[in-house]
Amino acid sequence: GKSLRQRWLINTAGTICAFGMICVVLVTALLGKYYYSEMESDMRLSASTATAFFENLEHQSYEESYQFCMTYAQTFENQNHINLQFISTSGEMVASSYGAETEKIAMTEDMEEAIATRKLQRFIGKDPLIGDHVLAVSSPVFYTDGSLIGVLRYVSSTWELHRQIAIVACISFAVLMAVLVVVLLSGNHYLKSILESLSQIVDIAKMIANGSY
Repeated sequence: GKSLRQRWLINTAGTICAFGMICVVLVTALLGKYYYSEMESDMRLSASTATAFFENLEHQSYEESYQFCMTYAQTFENQNHINLQFISTSGEMVASSYGAETEKIAMTEDMEEAIATRKLQRFIGKDPLIGDHVLAVSSPVFYTDGSLIGVLRYVSSTWELHRQIAIVACISFAVLMAVLVVVLLSGNHYLKSILESLSQIVDIAKMIANGSY
């Protein structure tokens, strides 16, 4: 009886843990993908809106449009979560919502491709300027005659995103452990009752076999 109960507990615990861990990994991965997708979607929308706004500016010289991009980056409102940078076509950061001074920076793939293809591009990885793992969206800005003014680059650290994903993973694991404990405790109680009933039946069968009836 004890050996049967131990085997049942081990098999049940192993099955629940394996299935539960698969569920935890899937939930965490899907949620992480969703968070990244939503974050990138918001940044793309902001970049596209700003680019369209600049392209519709009229009666301004190229220099005035350039200065307007700098001012827009420096006065960007959502500074707590996103750093808006204005990058010149030569790869120089001429304005930033974080107040960084003009400097030559190591261009990432999104900046290079935005200038080369003249289309919105994204980047996920370690940013050479701030050293953090970031999600960035670069959008080229054009003058009314179609010439490239520079690139508006929306940059956000993924640290907070990873923290939220880690919290979800921990909560999912805690729920799994709670379910495992409940199943094992309740299952052990029912198995014990079944084994006791079987033991009584066996004892009665032995008595009958021995002629004690």
